[in-house]
Amino acid sequence: MCLAVLAYETHPQYRLILASNRDEFYQRPSLPAHFWPDSPHILAGRDLQNKGTWLGITKQGKLALLTNVRDPANSRTDRPSRGEIVTRFLRDLISPEDYLEELLSTGEKYNGFNLLFGSITKLFYYCNHPQKWDILLPGIHALSNANLNTPWPKVASAQDSLQDLIRNKENIDKQDLFEILFRDKTYPLETLPQTGVGAELEKMLSPVFIYSPNYGTRSSTLLFVDYQNQVTFIEKTFDKQEHADTYSKRLQAKENRHFFQIKA
Repeated sequence: MCLAVLAYETHPQYRLILASNRDEFYQRPSLPAHFWPDSPHILAGRDLQNKGTWLGITKQGKLALLTNVRDPANSRTDRPSRGEIVTRFLRDLISPEDYLEELLSTGEKYNGFNLLFGSITKLFYYCNHPQKWDILLPGIHALSNANLNTPWPKVASAQDSLQDLIRNKENIDKQDLFEILFRDKTYPLETLPQTGVGAELEKMLSPVFIYSPNYGTRSSTLLFVDYQNQVTFIEKTFDKQEHADTYSKRLQAKENRHFFQIKA
């Protein structure tokens, strides 16, 4: 997942509003979000290459979301898959506090990543590159391939847009959120970070919604949790570049929906 924007305890109806895009190579097989047969309490998409995930929530209210830190100079192919980080937290009986302690001792064995995790009432942020952590405060937050709330152009744009929605609309329309996720505006090179991937790739990766012949946004996900602990999970998936090369095709993509009540 390469971009997530969330409103945490700032809306009168929803404790959490999350809108996120997962970017990946089209050739990498994955499944849309579903309750896993081998861990039926987990709702998440699944990477079929390494069996992990990038975003998930459980019937008990545990939540985890991962993005990669873009730093090719410090990435190695022999390190374990980062998808197992989300899976382990969601699957196992481990508290957020204990998992944070575990990450502080084991996080450096992975390539760079950011992790939002915890319960719907207490969320933590952890990054292993450089190592840091914090408790998420109420507000509008955004995360891409650098530290939390790093103001890359697409991050700042998504964050400002969600802030405007929260400020101006009591009833949040899912189409308003998908509109934020589907923006494919590229930004001038002089406004972009220099992460070591080169100018051409930096610009290709600059939109909120990415598409190219081999790599792009594979899914767009909305997650709502209200103050009665009712979860609404809506996902659109894009398996090939031609399925998402125009705004209208993104809107027409079939929705995968799940609704459930968190068990205390």
